[in-house]
Amino acid sequence: MLQPNGYNRSLGNIHLRNGSRIKLISGEKPARFRGPQFHGAWLDELATFRYPEAFDQARIVLRLPGERPQMVISTTPQPVPLITNLIDANGVVISRGKTADNSMNLTDDYLATLETMYGGTRLWRQEILGELLEDVEGALWIAAMFMWEDAPLEWKRKVVAIDPAITNTPTSDETGIIVAGRALDNRLGVIADYTCKDSPMNWAKRAVEAYRVHEADVILVEDNQGGDAWADILHSIDPYVPVKPVNAQGKSKAQRAAKVAALYEQRKVFHVKQRDNEGREVKHLSRLEDQMLSWKSDDPKSPDRLDATVYALSELAGIAAGSRFLLGIADVCPTCNQPNTKGAGRCMYCGASMN
Repeated sequence: MLQPNGYNRSLGNIHLRNGSRIKLISGEKPARFRGPQFHGAWLDELATFRYPEAFDQARIVLRLPGERPQMVISTTPQPVPLITNLIDANGVVISRGKTADNSMNLTDDYLATLETMYGGTRLWRQEILGELLEDVEGALWIAAMFMWEDAPLEWKRKVVAIDPAITNTPTSDETGIIVAGRALDNRLGVIADYTCKDSPMNWAKRAVEAYRVHEADVILVEDNQGGDAWADILHSIDPYVPVKPVNAQGKSKAQRAAKVAALYEQRKVFHVKQRDNEGREVKHLSRLEDQMLSWKSDDPKSPDRLDATVYALSELAGIAAGSRFLLGIADVCPTCNQPNTKGAGRCMYCGASMN
């Protein structure tokens, strides 16, 4: 039991009646582990630690004599090196649990909502079933490529991209609708996912809503099979919304996706965090990430959310059909993507090195 006034929030100290002391330390501040020493430690959500050195520091301070110091780790089993290395380490005892194991303390509505939102996805298997999911061999994306950040205060440009479903039946693909932007530092951010399975008129309404809510510059729509019809439908909702057709013919899905995957690998793309009313982070791009992590370049099935994301980021990065012609007459800055005189040492727009 706690002593009277046994919790000091400013110091992060909890004092118990038996003389024991608990110290609360944030994983965001590894240096605070230095100095104190303990008999034991409990690390919560280790897989999400931004600084792996916090784990190293926590192990170092388990040095008080007496009983053998022990560490308890409770975490979602994300496939990050910190977790995969622990699983294979000597002296580690693993206990797994599922959300269903705690169902007596959860409402039926909550469990039903979880299944509706995430059922059948990789996130369901990881977060709800407690599985450690390895990367898919042959996939262009791996989990380590994803960076989650808060939205920047200002964007240079934002776009809405659509990968339309040709039919509207129970077995049809979804219509991918993705919002993305270019930040002031020229990195690209995936902002929101409005993907749905609906009629052309209804998905067009969602796309126009996304355009308005996020104050985008343009709506990109893949027109390989719909032609001008998609633009006509969008303009029937808002005749003033700018619509730019994207023709994906001439390149395979793998070729288009590989260039965007390379941007992720170069740490030039991040996914924008969303939070609920209580400030908790919401995994609102989980289905998009599922497609990225599981889709392989030889898969003929159209990955709707992924395709829309590729269109959006390609537009923002300048990876378009005209780029080949542009490269023939100018050098494109690798930082801001603006054309410069051939042979220029530094970009005339942002000042970055052209090498």
